[in-house]
Amino acid sequence: QGATTLEMLLARLMQDEMLNLIGYKLALADGRNTHLKPTRLDKVVELWQEIFPGNRVLIDSGKILFSRSFDKENDQYTALRLSDGERAVLYYTGAVLYAPRNASIFVESPEIFLHPTIISSLWNRLEALRPDCGFCYTTHDPDFASSRNGARVVWVRDCDAKACRWNYEVLPPQAGVTNEIYLALAGSRKPVLFIEGDNRSIDARLYPLIFPDFTVRSLGSCNKVIEATRTFNDLASFHKLDSMGIVDRDRRNEDEVAYLRRKNIMVPEVAEVEYAETEYMPRYGNLLTYDDALASVPEGWRLPTDEDWKNLERTLGSADVDSFGMRGSAGQALMTEGSGPQIGLLLGGAMIGVRNNGWIDKNISHEKEYGYYWTSTTAPDAGLKKTAYFRKVVFGNERVGRDATDRTNLLSVRWCRDAQR
Repeated sequence: QGATTLEMLLARLMQDEMLNLIGYKLALADGRNTHLKPTRLDKVVELWQEIFPGNRVLIDSGKILFSRSFDKENDQYTALRLSDGERAVLYYTGAVLYAPRNASIFVESPEIFLHPTIISSLWNRLEALRPDCGFCYTTHDPDFASSRNGARVVWVRDCDAKACRWNYEVLPPQAGVTNEIYLALAGSRKPVLFIEGDNRSIDARLYPLIFPDFTVRSLGSCNKVIEATRTFNDLASFHKLDSMGIVDRDRRNEDEVAYLRRKNIMVPEVAEVEYAETEYMPRYGNLLTYDDALASVPEGWRLPTDEDWKNLERTLGSADVDSFGMRGSAGQALMTEGSGPQIGLLLGGAMIGVRNNGWIDKNISHEKEYGYYWTSTTAPDAGLKKTAYFRKVVFGNERVGRDATDRTNLLSVRWCRDAQR
């Protein structure tokens, strides 16, 4: 009375173990040629020690005990001291072993309480223990769902509990897109962006910042990106999502680039995005959106206002600093390094959103030609776009540009602080 389901399961395993031992003893007493049959408890112990190496299952005075030590007899404890994950493994194993022959086993949230590294291996072993049974899983984990090789996958979009009505789709086979990717993206409400590299690559760190309105997924090689984008777009009528890809330029000619862009696969102007970290950033620093520029100001400094820039230009001899476009004569002074005001603005270009076949294509443009620098002053909104003022310097040009741009574009920054008197 008051025993938990797990405790009752352990008691039943122990009862079967005792009955097996008694049957073996009686058979020997009758002189029959017999052997000790493996029990469900034996299978539980084997699987337990496979999933949790270094742990032991012990039998002591009719009780099932556990230990994480091989040499300390006093380091033994009951199932009550097991972690939630350990208890889950124990319960799942025993429950599967006691299922009727040819049963259908329904498992809700098979990943719950379990570490991601053992989920697939555990259920692979449990399915192998009961090849006569069918397993039906309900899960929110696309990694687990994709690990069930050969299984039919049903995507439940919604349900009406009151009317007992389900809105679901049986997923079609995905040539070029793995089940893991497809399941992870099918339920997304954002358009999908496929990129090269893995989850630790520079691409995976950079592109989610540039495309915050996309679900970004790393696929490895450029061929996988191209094939996945094609396949995912072919199935657009099913999942209702837009998708695009980005691959490195490498040695592609203009015709190859144009062909890929027609297929919703964007190609940066640089050979590969790693250029940004290995060559661009050590020279020019980072490019930031307006919001990121404000958020990353060092303590004691600030992002200069539009008025700060005007005052600086006036100090350097410029007139007409209140107008827009290219004006004044402070450009060379602002770019000079090692002499004069030593401000040393660099020509790092910018990443300006360009609409290309319906997609916003952002690449580093005008490097070594122009330098674009944020001010902290916002400008009147341009339609739905929120804008802010910036300054532009041009190679070989004494004039300085003053204009406004979308705050999501990526420009250079220079901090300033008030002079201490």
